[in-house]
Amino acid sequence: MHGPFNLRFKRAVANAIKNMVEKERNRQRFIPTVAIGRSDDVPTPITRDDDNALVGGFRALVRHRLGELGVAVLDARLHGREVKSLVGREDLGSPGKYVVKRAIGQVKSLAREFAQRLGDPAFFRDIERAMGRETATVAKRRATTAARRVR
Repeated sequence: MHGPFNLRFKRAVANAIKNMVEKERNRQRFIPTVAIGRSDDVPTPITRDDDNALVGGFRALVRHRLGELGVAVLDARLHGREVKSLVGREDLGSPGKYVVKRAIGQVKSLAREFAQRLGDPAFFRDIERAMGRETATVAKRRATTAARRVR
């Protein structure tokens, strides 16, 4: 009726694939940033006062080891803000994308080390869980970026 069946079928499959890719791209664009801080679904045996003391202690460790850029990365992640807003900030020494990404990795490894030093296995599991969610979000974003490059 409207051309050979095999050509219509090929066109329908191609359109379905394009629609799926576009839908996935839109989903990835609207995925929220995952904060490193506690979330409501992660149980923790720590009281609120202890939590503030822990964050304060970790913040001091980050400042000592990584400087103001590390503290800025930690604050951004704890408050759920985009870390890319730190790129080029003059008060932090105008860091580039690579420097900010490296600082993110350093804060993550320092968080694991801090949790291990405390000797609280439940707290360490909470940190690992938070890092796992962060890693999953980053993997989704990388997959989307790779799919865009393929085109």
